[in-house]
Amino acid sequence: MRVAFAAVLALTLTACGADRPQTSAAPAPTAAVSVKPPTPNYVMKDGMKYGYPAAISEDARRAGQVAEQLIMAMYAGERDGRLQAHIIDGISVTALECERPCEYLKVMSYVDIDGIPPQVKVEHIAAAPGSIGRLIMDDAVNGFLRQYGTGDEKGPRYSVWVDEIKGIVRTKLPPVKTAVAPAS
Repeated sequence: MRVAFAAVLALTLTACGADRPQTSAAPAPTAAVSVKPPTPNYVMKDGMKYGYPAAISEDARRAGQVAEQLIMAMYAGERDGRLQAHIIDGISVTALECERPCEYLKVMSYVDIDGIPPQVKVEHIAAAPGSIGRLIMDDAVNGFLRQYGTGDEKGPRYSVWVDEIKGIVRTKLPPVKTAVAPAS
């Protein structure tokens, strides 16, 4: 009986490998996958401000609000591997900051009043997919936002950055070069 079992087992193992041709372990060809390039998340652009739709709260809906309001953000740029965008509402400033791949945000809020030292409130939150902070930072990472500066064409221009200790830090930018028409 043992001899018969061993013979059947040997035949089964040999038969399992006998049908298959010996080939190298090359990967099987895969179908081409089309990768859709990213598109901006903002729904409106007004100068250097980018608009992102805010969900309507249940209280606002009960009060009769039917259209989404837009949160307008301005891109401050990138420094030392950190991206930053600002949401300015009057004298209230909220700066969103992250490092790539922007899974977490540092949120700095304060009031910008001349003569009063800034008291910056700092929070750290997850950049949840679909959240306004994540949408803004995804646009920054994908190169859809242009850096803003303050000042005008006639005077000095400054880049703007929020520091949790110093508040707004302005750095002078080089003058904007304008194209000069060739002499006739």
